[in-house]
Amino acid sequence: MSDALLAKIDQKLDVMGEQLARVEERLESAKQRGDRFEYRLDQIEERVNRLDLATARAGMIERAAWVLFAALLAVTVKFF
Repeated sequence: MSDALLAKIDQKLDVMGEQLARVEERLESAKQRGDRFEYRLDQIEERVNRLDLATARAGMIERAAWVLFAALLAVTVKFF
C-alpha cells in the first residue's frame, strides 16, 4: 500500500474516533437527563401518593360530618 493511502486511512480513523467520542458524550448526557427525569418522576409519584391519602382521609371526614349533620337534623325535626 502506498503512503498516501495509509495516510488517508489514518485520517479517516481519526475522524471516526472523534465522532465516536462525541456519540459517547451525547449518550452519557442523555443518560444523565434520563436519570434526572426518573428521579423527578419518583418525587412526583411520592407526592401524588401522599395527596391521594390525604384526599381519601378528607373525604371520609366530610362524609362523617354530613352523616352527623343529617342525624342531628332528623333528631331536631322529630322532637321539635
